[in-house]
Amino acid sequence: MNAASILLYRVLIWGGALVAGTTLQRVWPLGLLPPPGALALGMALGAAGSLLLAWAVVTMARQGGSPNPYQPSRALVTSGPFRISRNPIYLSFLLLYLGFAAVVNGAWFFILTPGILLALQKLIVGQEEEDLGQRFGEEYRAYCRRVRRWM
Repeated sequence: MNAASILLYRVLIWGGALVAGTTLQRVWPLGLLPPPGALALGMALGAAGSLLLAWAVVTMARQGGSPNPYQPSRALVTSGPFRISRNPIYLSFLLLYLGFAAVVNGAWFFILTPGILLALQKLIVGQEEEDLGQRFGEEYRAYCRRVRRWM
């Protein structure tokens, strides 16, 4: 898979989920929690997502990795948040998405979450894992045995 496809899929998955969730929420409003609770949950999820994203990007940069599909990683990054998840950046995007969902108190966004994870796995993560396996061989396979895909 080329870099342009990865970038396009990322935009389509996250953008599509936001558009679909917003549309469903407007047509059939479905609340999540009482407003003060939803706002607090959203802020907490958003903060967690922001911190995880920053941690993952800084860790990648320090070790020769890159979240940019146009700049393939020169090194297999296995420290920092990559000790816990093979995909902490996608996880951070998910936390930000769910934080937004909670702030707008839209249950539809949460309902769409399994579809997001499935699309990520089928369209992006599987291809990225195949590429990493080809580039880093046994080192990557050993990493996969130690660290779960999501958490």
